[in-house]
Amino acid sequence: MSIKEKLIFGDELLSYKKRRKHEYEYVSVPINKVSVYLNDGWQIYREHKTITRLKKMKPFDEIFENQIWVLFCNLGFKMMSKDRNFTLSYSENRCLTQQIDVFAVDDETVLIIECKSSIIKNKKQDFKTELEAWHGKREGLFKNIKKEFPNHKIKIIFATKNYNVGKQDIERMREFGFAYFDEERISYYTALANHLGVASRYQLLGNLFANQKIPELDYVVPAISGKMGGYNYYSFSIEPEIILKLGYVLHRNNSNKDSMPTYQRLIKKSRLTKIQDFVENGGYFPNSIIVSIETGKKNLVFEQSKQNRSDSLSKIGLLHLPQVYRSIYIIDGQHRLYGYSNSKYKTTNTIPVVAFENLAQEEQIKIFMDINENQKAVPKNLRNTLDEDLKYESKDPKECREGLALKISRELGENRDSPLFDRVIVGENTPTSERCITLETLSKAIRESNFLSKYSNSKMISHGTFDMYDNDKTFDKLYPVLLECLQYLSEQLGDNEWQKGNDTKSAFVKNNVISGIIRVINSLVNYLSNNQKINPLADNYKKIVNEMKNYLKIIAEFWKNISEEEKIELSTSYGAGGPIKSCRTFEREINSHFHSFNPEGLEKYWKDRNRKNTDESIILLNTVLDSIKTSVKEMLDNKFGEEHLDLWAPKNIATRLQTKVAEHNYGKERSQYKDIWDFIDFLDLREIIIFGSNWTEVFNKKFTYPSICKGDKKEKTKWLENIFEIRKKIETTSSITQDNYEYIVNINEWLKKI
Repeated sequence: MSIKEKLIFGDELLSYKKRRKHEYEYVSVPINKVSVYLNDGWQIYREHKTITRLKKMKPFDEIFENQIWVLFCNLGFKMMSKDRNFTLSYSENRCLTQQIDVFAVDDETVLIIECKSSIIKNKKQDFKTELEAWHGKREGLFKNIKKEFPNHKIKIIFATKNYNVGKQDIERMREFGFAYFDEERISYYTALANHLGVASRYQLLGNLFANQKIPELDYVVPAISGKMGGYNYYSFSIEPEIILKLGYVLHRNNSNKDSMPTYQRLIKKSRLTKIQDFVENGGYFPNSIIVSIETGKKNLVFEQSKQNRSDSLSKIGLLHLPQVYRSIYIIDGQHRLYGYSNSKYKTTNTIPVVAFENLAQEEQIKIFMDINENQKAVPKNLRNTLDEDLKYESKDPKECREGLALKISRELGENRDSPLFDRVIVGENTPTSERCITLETLSKAIRESNFLSKYSNSKMISHGTFDMYDNDKTFDKLYPVLLECLQYLSEQLGDNEWQKGNDTKSAFVKNNVISGIIRVINSLVNYLSNNQKINPLADNYKKIVNEMKNYLKIIAEFWKNISEEEKIELSTSYGAGGPIKSCRTFEREINSHFHSFNPEGLEKYWKDRNRKNTDESIILLNTVLDSIKTSVKEMLDNKFGEEHLDLWAPKNIATRLQTKVAEHNYGKERSQYKDIWDFIDFLDLREIIIFGSNWTEVFNKKFTYPSICKGDKKEKTKWLENIFEIRKKIETTSSITQDNYEYIVNINEWLKKI
């Protein structure tokens, strides 16, 4: 049987696509056989009179293979393997075959995809044996494929899920000519296919066959040449299909993290659909698409016309476009270009293009930023990502350090060996429950620490503890320290704490806490350096981190032992003070074990905070008292009428209140008189609320504290006694604990609602 005979296409392809999209397999069985299937792991899906519909989760590796199969189907491959039993011969001996997980064919490409998946996330695995085996069979496989697809390019793709593939294996794949698709790249092409449909195949081919020649494409276009900003540029009009084949859009996300420059935002499906409809209805775009043509060491071939004027800076002639994939970077106009991808007009219309020759990466980014309203239209996280590219090699030392802080932050999120891998939002990667830390949060914590030198008007005002006066050298010093400190914390906390996502309010790996941790690391470096335990510029990162472990362990133990409410308070504090609060809380805990560790500003922070809390608490307590008095008086008046103290107050309280009123009012003018409500305190209110039938007939529903579901009336009103005790403590000590402050705040918020 030929290869083509074993492939499916057309309607059959669409039918199998529907099946493969499901994570479950389904079966309908007679009712009398259901128990047999249930014992084999099947679950009841739907029950009918004579048959039962059952479902069963597919194996993890099969689900991943199906995901890859569906992806390449969505990318526009027209012929594909049917199932997991697809094999190809790799020898003249037809009995020697290789099972292939996914086999995909389009008009010019054949792809062989090997899928490897693990249930264990980020599992380290050596694939040396598998890769060498595939390399050994490569020539034979390609030879047999070429017999039926002689003009097609062939590529082997190694796709993985949940594997931390080592650098040696990645280099091995590069050496063998294999493409590597990890989760980030798979997610990128999945999103791209959802947005672009089959047009996304152009991006894929540009990636797989970058700089490879397209023999059938030998395109020469009439053009005008000129100079702008010191760069050569060409202006011409061309069919969209040509640019689609040669062009590439470098979207800024994890999948393209090794490509430079990467600055574009992901194409919006809604916008693309509108453009496609516009084009199909005869619409056109008079404004030019901006691109950079990459030629490597060679210059573009431009044949000047003999008709040119000698006194003109512009020249007309014939421009020879490169014949290689991914030779044209789209700087601006990706939506307009891809709007033609599925249109009949992509070969019959032309679009205007302004093409720079070998435009420097920073210039590409600047043009992109300027076009997009001086960065206003560029999302903040993408802008921060781009700022790394722009600032890292800046001549301005302050900008240079800002670029370095962004690079360290990005690496912490993109490096598979980092405990923050895929927890940091880079470029336009979609935020998720786990991917919730922003670049701004991390880079700000690094910038505001003492790690890097501080500058004002290019003049150094303080030298950074890790600053080597060179970004690359400083990165090599600082990054491993932060990486290993975070790794140690993740180990001490365990997966139960570290893996909590943003949907858990008490999660550790959130902006506030991680930012606070970086600041604590800074405090520890300063402390250990001042005590000559470490020398950040001379010592290797292992020695530095080892000296820190005893202190970091305190933080981990502290976090594991505090309440959920305390964790939530540290994780979810809003505003700029959130990270500082986390930092100071951890520093205070370390200080309680190591008294010599007393970072600058620690004592002042807590004194100021305590003073602020005390002042606020006094105001809140008065507010709470007034609020309760008003409510209680109103409710008692409605029940008993005014002036019936003997009906609703215990005798001892009534007597005391009447005595105080009489003593105060004696000899005073009527305008200075007070009544009994001016002398009622929290304890009085509690006794009144629970007196006689007051509780059951008047106050039960309104004054039962929400957290007290059970117990008698004394238990349900104990909050009034607690408030009284807090107030008495403030009057005695002029201070308040954080717990008591938060208690008052919560009581006040509750009373507002009722």
